[in-house]
Amino acid sequence: MQAAIALCREHEILESRFCADIKVYCEAVAKLESCQPDQFDQAYASSELARVFVERAHAALKDHVAEHKCG
Repeated sequence: MQAAIALCREHEILESRFCADIKVYCEAVAKLESCQPDQFDQAYASSELARVFVERAHAALKDHVAEHKCG
């Protein structure tokens, strides 16, 4: 049996940020799907911004794991 790799505090923070950003993105997409036509542009902009934050959070987590080997 292999020992579990301990996560460092920074990994925990980055993973929490990634999960929170995914939640915000999912909520933004749900609003996009149900918005009125006159609200579409704003909803789309919000969902795109949320997507960018998810991508950045994912990249930061991936980079941390690659560099620190903690996850």
